[in-house]
Amino acid sequence: HSRLPDAFPPTMQGLLGATEFIEAARQFPDRWRLDGDPVLVVGGGNTAMDAAILSAKLGGQVTVVYRRDEAAMGAYPAERDLARRHGVRFLFGAKVLTPQGGGADGAEFVEGLRVRLASGIDVLPARRLIMAVGQSRWQRLRDALTQASIGADGLFAVDAAFKTAIPGVFAGGDCVNGGREAVHAVAHGRDAARAMADWLAGPVAPW
Repeated sequence: HSRLPDAFPPTMQGLLGATEFIEAARQFPDRWRLDGDPVLVVGGGNTAMDAAILSAKLGGQVTVVYRRDEAAMGAYPAERDLARRHGVRFLFGAKVLTPQGGGADGAEFVEGLRVRLASGIDVLPARRLIMAVGQSRWQRLRDALTQASIGADGLFAVDAAFKTAIPGVFAGGDCVNGGREAVHAVAHGRDAARAMADWLAGPVAPW
């Protein structure tokens, strides 16, 4: 699940986690189309670029908001270039504060995002606010695997083959490295799958 800052109300309409948005919009693009409405994507990784490019394809006027400069972004240069070719703009050096909401009858929806810039505090208009600032671990999965070795940082301890302390249970990606790019999770999955195949095959007989 995408992680939202504590000050961001999860029930606010138009406030979305990047991974959830990408999954839903790819499955049902017609439900997510925009008519030139402003979209803000907060984050600097490849997931943020994916969300920004997809939002632009769906008709949004997209701006990526990042707290540092472009050189510090985790997204690959090719991904940033692709986003720009789709009309995505970038705002650097913006510290995210709180979403700006509006509404009536108990419903609250996104109207903008308060940020701190070098020039002072500003409110960026937004019809859709997509957060790509990391993911939270699945607590229920951790609770179910109580025999696994979990460190004080909440991460699973694994060996070089991604095996946990529980026979037959392997772990990789965010629950091992704390949250990096999707490419690292894919690599873990590939290597762990090979280790799983070896484990299932059992020891090789000497004859």
